[in-house]
Amino acid sequence: MSAKHVHHQIETLQQQVASLRSAVTSPAQGQGVLLEMLAALQAALQALHGAEGDLSQQHDDLVVVHQQAEAVLRDSEARTHAILQTAVDGIITIDARGLIESFNPAAERLFGYTADEVLGQNISMLMPSPYREEHDGYMARYLQTGEPHIIGIGREVRARRQDGSTFPIALAVSEVHLAGRRMFTGVVHDLTARVQAEEALRRARDELEVRVQERTAELTAANEEIKRFAYIVSHDLRAPLINLKGFASELRAACDVLQATLPAALPHLEAPQRADVAGALDQDIPEALGFIETSVTRMDHLIRAILHLSRLGRRELYLEPLDMPALVQETVQTLAHQIAQRQAQVTVESLPTVIADRTAMEQIMGNLLANAVAYLDPDRPGAIVVIGERRPAVTVLHVRDNGRGIAAEDIPKVFEPFRRVGRQDVPGEGMGLAYVQMLVRRHGGDIQCHSTLGRGTTFTFTIAHQLAEGEAHGG
Repeated sequence: MSAKHVHHQIETLQQQVASLRSAVTSPAQGQGVLLEMLAALQAALQALHGAEGDLSQQHDDLVVVHQQAEAVLRDSEARTHAILQTAVDGIITIDARGLIESFNPAAERLFGYTADEVLGQNISMLMPSPYREEHDGYMARYLQTGEPHIIGIGREVRARRQDGSTFPIALAVSEVHLAGRRMFTGVVHDLTARVQAEEALRRARDELEVRVQERTAELTAANEEIKRFAYIVSHDLRAPLINLKGFASELRAACDVLQATLPAALPHLEAPQRADVAGALDQDIPEALGFIETSVTRMDHLIRAILHLSRLGRRELYLEPLDMPALVQETVQTLAHQIAQRQAQVTVESLPTVIADRTAMEQIMGNLLANAVAYLDPDRPGAIVVIGERRPAVTVLHVRDNGRGIAAEDIPKVFEPFRRVGRQDVPGEGMGLAYVQMLVRRHGGDIQCHSTLGRGTTFTFTIAHQLAEGEAHGG
């Protein structure tokens, strides 16, 4: 019952009560009945007055609730407005006809239009061809069939700015129903920076691929050059050396013959001649022949070292899982005598399994450990540590010693063939680290030297987890 209806009934009852009062003031038959009716009407009137008071309180309560609801609505609208105004992405709403109803500041920055310039316009104005011409058809088809093209799915498209330029965007469109109206909200995220970064990455990748191809061609040419050089060394250089060594042997034999006949011939010579001939045959010629033979032997060793390096670059690799702690311990055992002489301690810490060629890995660890032992500092107890770790693409191994160390200016030279640095008091040809570098590279890795003079050296090398198929089978 509404307050208006209650108030109307009260007025009607009041009129009836007044009429009854008039009737009961004149003596007439049935006055008692009328008085009873009057009392009943007065009671009903009082009840209606109470109802009117209750309805008035309910009305006041409703007014308070309505005011609170309006305050919540205003706060919600303020929040929504603040979100739209401060959002980084463009937010656009359109009606079912595709006409723009809201256009936030981020959208203004993205498209170059002000909100006033686009409100009431068709959303297709923000699309390049052919999307501009096709949009109304998409909207009509969606409204008829409910089959989405972008709505509720989202996709990457191109948008059109006021100046006619286009740019990539990620567009997410959702449908909402407000007060019986169908509306669509689109969130526009500018992908320009991402696309530029992807393009830069693509260009860098293409350039890297070109450089890799060029480098591969250079390495192939270098490898062919090494093969040709190895052929020259093994044939054109060794042949003269063999001849030289042979002729030196013949000269020594001839010298021996002359020395055997010298006692009989000397009496026939004058005194100065006897001294010269005796000095030449006894000292000068044997000494010169000794130098020739030593040089030939040295050159032969160098040629053999070059040929060995060349063969390491061509030898077929047989890859298999290697128990590195066991392999290193076996290598240490082969050096046990030298280690004992140096009173050194070799520690093999945790090492991961490596997929590699066993012979190559034995040569790598053998050369590095032999170097570590040979160049320990005799003034302090030697300590050599072998450690390793597995990383996503490579296994890293370290051979660390507390030996003499290497001067900073000599570190770049340590992997050069025939290059020896520091004091030359250790026998060798200076090829060990060149062999190691070659074998490490054959396994898709690299090797580095870190050293401090007087404190020690660490060689760190990597073995790739996955080798190129050609390398895995000999390259």
